[in-house]
Amino acid sequence: MDFTGQKSTPYIADILHQHGVDQVVICPGSRNAPLTLAFTRHGKFNCLSIVDERSAGYFALGLAQACKKPVVLICTSGTAVLNFSPAIAEAHYQHLPLIVLTADRPEAWIGQQDGQAINQKNIYSNIVEKSYFLRGELYHKDELWLTERVVNEAYHLSTSKSGPVHINISFSEPLYDDSYAPVKGRKVEMFRASAFFSYWESILKEKKNILVLIGQTHGSESITFTLNELLACSNVVVISENLANLPATLVISNATEALIYKHKKMEPDVVIYFGGPIVSKQLKKYITSIQAPVVRVQENENTVDTFQHNLAVVHQSVADGLETLSDYLNTHHTPSDFSEEWKQASEKARKCRNEYLTTIGFSDLKAFEVLAKKLPANVVLHLGNSTPVRYAQVMNDLYRNDCSFYANRGTSGIDGSTSTAAGFSYADERLHFLITGDLSFQYDSNAFFNQHIKGNLKVIVLNNSGGNIFTIIDGSSGIPECEKYFETSFQHEFSNLAKHFDLSYFSARSEQELNAVWDSFKKIQKRPAVLEIFTDPKQSAKIFKGLYKYLEQQ
Repeated sequence: MDFTGQKSTPYIADILHQHGVDQVVICPGSRNAPLTLAFTRHGKFNCLSIVDERSAGYFALGLAQACKKPVVLICTSGTAVLNFSPAIAEAHYQHLPLIVLTADRPEAWIGQQDGQAINQKNIYSNIVEKSYFLRGELYHKDELWLTERVVNEAYHLSTSKSGPVHINISFSEPLYDDSYAPVKGRKVEMFRASAFFSYWESILKEKKNILVLIGQTHGSESITFTLNELLACSNVVVISENLANLPATLVISNATEALIYKHKKMEPDVVIYFGGPIVSKQLKKYITSIQAPVVRVQENENTVDTFQHNLAVVHQSVADGLETLSDYLNTHHTPSDFSEEWKQASEKARKCRNEYLTTIGFSDLKAFEVLAKKLPANVVLHLGNSTPVRYAQVMNDLYRNDCSFYANRGTSGIDGSTSTAAGFSYADERLHFLITGDLSFQYDSNAFFNQHIKGNLKVIVLNNSGGNIFTIIDGSSGIPECEKYFETSFQHEFSNLAKHFDLSYFSARSEQELNAVWDSFKKIQKRPAVLEIFTDPKQSAKIFKGLYKYLEQQ
């Protein structure tokens, strides 16, 4: 979609209208013209013009007291914004909902002696529930996505917290667009736990096939028990990765590979997303592309809209949300072959993967296969970002069900994986394994520069001579600068570093050597142990990409 500078304000107005907002107080000005036009021309708002911003703020406060729902307050840029402050402070301490929309100059003009141009970002930071910033012009679909997320979240936050929220919007000229036409914004509902069951009743009665997606969680016996009940429904498919800490035998744990065989019967009518981030880029792309409505179940207030088409946000924990959903579906079950279609695709992908693994030589992929089968009972497996967390996903079903998985997927950086594993293992008596890349291990080598590292930590370093992730992913692998500026290739061994930190050191350059050193490596001693596995980077990349080519050909 080509927006060609279309204003975001018509979407802002329409979304607030859909949420039931109908009172708007507008202070005259030029920079806020796009906001004024959007609300006055929408036709469904009672728009009141008040010249003095200080008085207008208090007038809106009185409206909120009387109406008991959010009132929109609009002004131009500069000191006009500051004159709303007293009324906003009063709304904050009285717990009254105001949605404050302030027009701003383009960021490039702030501090350039331009008229009515002051720094307005977070200007009410101590007296609003939250501050947001938007651009008034849309040049990409992601900007519309952001606008819809922000406006829905701001409305819900204002009502749930009973307080003011602030959206600062920068506008470039021209400001007076006479070609304005109403649009349809995407309204996102929000439900509390008390309304959760009735919500499922209203949304799922017309939805036959239900895809439940569970992101990163700590897992629990209660969640596993609930999933067993939920999966009795033939129209329900549950997808998760190993970071969800759910039994791989219970769910579709190889969705990335199963999607190679996707067809129309595998498309859901609705997606219900629980938990934290997911790793698979292919899975994200698939759910985004099919445009099925998404219900996001989460405990916090922020509107997480990973797939860009949330229908609703429900505030509940993973365990409670799954239990309520299971209770509903087990009494409102619509028979379907949806689950069976996904199972067949998953089994085919797993069978083909196993066939492929018998044909490959020693490489990153082969090393992960061997490690997945060798991990002892009841261990904690920490995964470094970039290649380790991705390779580990391919082997999901090969790990023991009592293996716990952790990774720093909140931000997905490579910089603190070893220190995080060290901190966890210090407070937990189980055996802890970290599989990390060579760059990540070197980056965080100071993890061993303290006296609190215990011998139950075992670090496995996959040394493929640099950032091999860039050889695997699309885009960077095809450019001539890849090796020098992305992979940052180097030829180092970590035996001296291990010696420096008094760590037991082992190495392997073949499957045979890996099998030979494993038992000695996993023994608990006073200090941690490091196992460095050497692989050929180009061969490893070729073998990894070859897996998906093999699956596609079957």
